[in-house]
Amino acid sequence: MTKALKTYSQEKIDLPFDEDILLDKVADSSMKIYRNDFRAYVSFASTKEKVLNPTTFAKWKDDLITNTKASPKTINRMLSCVKKIILEASHLGKISQEVAEEFVKVPSVREKEYKSRVKANKESKITTKQIEQLCQTPQLLAQELIEKSKSQDREAIRMRRLYSDADRLNLVAIRDSAILYTLASSGLKTSEVAYLKINQIVSKDAIHFIVIEETNSNREVPFSQQAYDFIQQWLTKRDVESEYVFNHFEDGSKRTISKEPIAAVSLWRMVQKYAQLIDITNIKPQDFRKLVGSRIAKKNPLQAQKILGHKYSRTTKTIYLPSKKS
Repeated sequence: MTKALKTYSQEKIDLPFDEDILLDKVADSSMKIYRNDFRAYVSFASTKEKVLNPTTFAKWKDDLITNTKASPKTINRMLSCVKKIILEASHLGKISQEVAEEFVKVPSVREKEYKSRVKANKESKITTKQIEQLCQTPQLLAQELIEKSKSQDREAIRMRRLYSDADRLNLVAIRDSAILYTLASSGLKTSEVAYLKINQIVSKDAIHFIVIEETNSNREVPFSQQAYDFIQQWLTKRDVESEYVFNHFEDGSKRTISKEPIAAVSLWRMVQKYAQLIDITNIKPQDFRKLVGSRIAKKNPLQAQKILGHKYSRTTKTIYLPSKKS
């Protein structure tokens, strides 16, 4: 397992079920999250008896509150994932319904009781280093899955059903890398990247731009060579003719590429999926834009205003050049 991805080191525990009981019952993009969250709980519990004990589950909740900086929403998501797996196990007769009901009775975290933690997470900023790591994650994940492709463990078998071959895995990674590098280097809004068209990409003197049409005049937004290179790879390797740069995959599979663009909501879910794999739990759509905007505004506020598409310079200065408190 590559070091860039979130893993849980633990002894093999012989349980009557595992997270794969949710296969085909939840979206494939969600399975990695269910897997990570359930394994985190199993790692905390450490033995079969403790895993199946609702008291251990309640202690895990307390541990997440006390010994992590996770937000209430993140903790509740982790609790919910485990509860869903436990409930499914009871429906399949793997454990008793009474035990499952005791798990469900463990209450969620109340956000009002942890306002300071919520505020701290909202105010915490994603760093340039984290964004760089995030952009590298699709390639690392694809490499990891390809290495597992000959394995007979359940995760490898599931991935072989989802992806037809190693080439398809690489193709998904190329598209997702292109999206992430474009977001990270352009400062464009999520929707602008999702519905980007090929004819919007231009190059002048070895500098690459994305042209955004606006009412009065178009604005040219520079973006990185890495993003441009991944986009060209994607356009060359995808087996569909489309005016859009970033297409979605039909029916949630990774085998058939649609002519239509990926939806902005789906694009952001993809970003969140990769972020969670490397323990970035508080990423927000505006984080990419803020990093790019702040970097440019420090050198040239007027240029930042034009690139970001702000009508008024005070908008740029207020958001991207906040005054220092004395």
